[in-house]
Amino acid sequence: MREAVYDHSADAAEAVRKHFPGREITGLRPMNAGLMHRNFAVTFANGTQVFYRGHNADGPGADYRDIYFGDPLSLEREVAVTRLLAKTGIPVPEVYALEERPCGPYALLSYLPGVHFSEYLATRGNKLDVFLGSLVNLGRTLALAGGVAFDSFGAIGPESIINGRRYLRRDVRRHPG
Repeated sequence: MREAVYDHSADAAEAVRKHFPGREITGLRPMNAGLMHRNFAVTFANGTQVFYRGHNADGPGADYRDIYFGDPLSLEREVAVTRLLAKTGIPVPEVYALEERPCGPYALLSYLPGVHFSEYLATRGNKLDVFLGSLVNLGRTLALAGGVAFDSFGAIGPESIINGRRYLRRDVRRHPG
């Protein structure tokens, strides 16, 4: 007997209808999916689009962990980083919603059109000067990301940020010197 396949597109459509009531959905296109999330480009009747990123109910679940911090990979952390990067001027999607559903968390974001890097290079003849020029642009973008100021440390997420000032101040009093 074959297991039922989870219908991620129905979840995406329901979430979008909740946050954009009265807007007719005319397209729901699956995007590249990773292990943890299912992604859809959602098109409305007026041609505008939003991006749905939802928990992959067929994926490895909460046991799939971040290789650096050991925390479960989370959409909440992705949204927190997106909001931090928005303050730098780096083009990032606007976050419309981050909510929990019985099938797991989802986020609704503005849709940023573009092409995959490999496609960008291929349309320009895979020339070395185009590749090197793109690395210059990448470097400029990374330099902007360096402008994110943190007043705390620890894993990035809504409930996992450690207030460094409070803890450091206490440690300094305990360990003078």
